Amino acid sequence: MAQFIEIRLLALADELLIGIIEHVASKSDLCNLALVCSRLQAVAEPALYQSILVRKGTEALRLFHAILGRPVRASFIRSLQIRYLYRYKEGIKIMNQGLRKMNKLEVLTIESPCCNDTHAFLEGFESKGEIDYAEYFTFASSMTLELQPRVRVPLQTCKFTSLYVSYSSIDRQTDSDCEV
Repeated sequence: MAQFIEIRLLALADELLIGIIEHVASKSDLCNLALVCSRLQAVAEPALYQSILVRKGTEALRLFHAILGRPVRASFIRSLQIRYLYRYKEGIKIMNQGLRKMNKLEVLTIESPCCNDTHAFLEGFESKGEIDYAEYFTFASSMTLELQPRVRVPLQTCKFTSLYVSYSSIDRQTDSDCEV
């Protein structure tokens, strides 16, 4: 007669837990796993924070407060997309501070303001957007690496950056003004 062997999830090695979590597609399921206990939180949060899409200022605020609550979360973020509509811009400026904490970004996409926003066309919107990407790049490029202790700096691991800047946010030139 076959004996029943009980295997508990928390009895599994971390490598097996990570393998299981890699197959969880739903962000809400990952969030629920992270809430179960500190061990599952440590294994689920890297997958939960790996790729982030910020569409509203409220989402930016929640992300920033989550990082403040547990700073290691910023190092889990590999891909960040900021694509907000003008009507949801309230709170998006917090990303100016949040970007500085994300030292392992590989892919960064910023639409400033969102290129799909009709507000600019309907109301003659003139803005450079809420994300000060120029300041962020200046900050990231001015940091130096110390030999001891080794510090990871923003953009050190970045492989791809996309900036979509509204035409109204740059100095306008006609073709005849441009030199080739």
